Amino acid sequence: MIVIENLLTRFFSFLLFSFFLILGLFHNIYMRIRSEKELRAVEVQKNKHQQFIIQQSKLAEIGEVFSSIAHQWKNPLVEIATIAQDHFYNSTEQSEEQNNQFVHDIMVQVHYMTDTINSFQAFIMPSTTKTVFNINDAIETMLKIINHTIKYNYIDVTVDISHATNLSVRGYKNEFMQTLLNIVNNAKDQIIEKREAKKIKRGMISIVIYNHAQNVIIEICDNAGGIKEEKLPHLFDAYFTTKKQGHGIGLYMSKLIIEDKMGGKITAFNKNDGACFSIILGNVT
Repeated sequence: MIVIENLLTRFFSFLLFSFFLILGLFHNIYMRIRSEKELRAVEVQKNKHQQFIIQQSKLAEIGEVFSSIAHQWKNPLVEIATIAQDHFYNSTEQSEEQNNQFVHDIMVQVHYMTDTINSFQAFIMPSTTKTVFNINDAIETMLKIINHTIKYNYIDVTVDISHATNLSVRGYKNEFMQTLLNIVNNAKDQIIEKREAKKIKRGMISIVIYNHAQNVIIEICDNAGGIKEEKLPHLFDAYFTTKKQGHGIGLYMSKLIIEDKMGGKITAFNKNDGACFSIILGNVT
């Protein structure tokens, strides 16, 4: 009888131990699942915040792009008005061939204006998936968008790809162009300030692209005097700005795009008579 009681006691003790063990295992599994959900939620929130910062920065640059579009549209509108007036005053003497030429000339200008808007629309749309794109094509597209803004501020921009053999990368083309636009616009603002202070006569922005160790490297340098050494370590911090009316998210956004979204590296340093930005991205072979 005593033996049976001991066996029953051990059996119920074992059941009780097993129950608490299983309960503990379920608790651990529950906590692990909860922790994973919280981590995923934090990651989703982080991605949303990054996307918000990127779009906020993009909106801050839209004023510059609109200004460039306004400049680019002036000449076509004047040309269209001239062609229309010329046709109106000479309409009784024009042949069908001449009429067709008038229409063709007008449509050339209209297509140019349409292309300008299409480029702007493509720029402001966020990229949703990574694609393979050509670095030089992205730079040329970005420069085309702000061509007149650069031109009318007496700034010369050069692009050197003479030492590049592979310009293909995988990433987000629109966001990459936004990074370039931000850097070039910062250089432009500094050049204007230096020229107004009569410290330089003409602005220079050089973009050099080359390959090294299966990477493509883009260096963007200006002649606007450089950045104060004590400010260089904080240049990519959120809401840090060297401008009187700067928003402080442009370069922070650039770092998010290049390093977090595209797995690259962006740095800033002074060189010769200006500031330089270096972007390193992995090549697609």
